Amino acid sequence: MRPGDEGLQAKEIPIDAFFKKITSVREKLRVLEQKLNNNPKLSAEEKSEYQKLISRSYGSLTTFNALFQNDEDHFEGMKGQE
Repeated sequence: MRPGDEGLQAKEIPIDAFFKKITSVREKLRVLEQKLNNNPKLSAEEKSEYQKLISRSYGSLTTFNALFQNDEDHFEGMKGQE
């Protein structure tokens, strides 16, 4: 990977490690989402607010969809929400 800023150092990472890190973020967001939805101490308003932040995070990850061949591996943002 080469940064756009020439003053920054390029970094090499094996492609399988790169994909693993991206999908790991998705899985951690899913776990966070489940814990959030099952937390009895949060109000409905708080859950809604946090859910929107998680959905926006998924939306940011859609940038990486071009790297995944299979549609089922794609990230989805706020499609069908709000």
